[in-house]
Amino acid sequence: MELQTIHVVEISRLEPFDWIPLLDASRAEGFGLVERLLSDWREGRNRFDAPGERLLACVEGEMIVGICGVNREPDRACERTGRLRRLYLLPDYRGRGLASVLVARLITFAGGHWERLTVNCGPLPVGPFYERFGFVPLDHSGLTHCLELTNRNSGLCLS
Repeated sequence: MELQTIHVVEISRLEPFDWIPLLDASRAEGFGLVERLLSDWREGRNRFDAPGERLLACVEGEMIVGICGVNREPDRACERTGRLRRLYLLPDYRGRGLASVLVARLITFAGGHWERLTVNCGPLPVGPFYERFGFVPLDHSGLTHCLELTNRNSGLCLS
């Protein structure tokens, strides 16, 4: 079977893409993040369409093989802060650098909108992945890592 080229695209609507393999794989691994992304999108709770927000996907043909987005940090005490969310790749597509491409592009995008980015890895041992991009571990309820996007240190909510 010949693999098609994988493209990174900004998602502004769910169609015409095939989300079923990503949804099924995430459920099989016990992750609800793709299901929540799709539910929030369909119900209008989060479409990654506010200023400074974006959802990127790795697409092969019509199939979504990976996703990651950036939203405003939900903790309103953290002003001028975005949060990376919903990073997930189909298991067969891991180890190809796709997650790094998604995160790097979102960091570049976020630099024009936010002073810092946060991430919540939860219990997953993926902290070193984010640390390669310059994220530093945090001792903060609900957040595990932060990346300063500017040299300004005024108003840090995470220190």
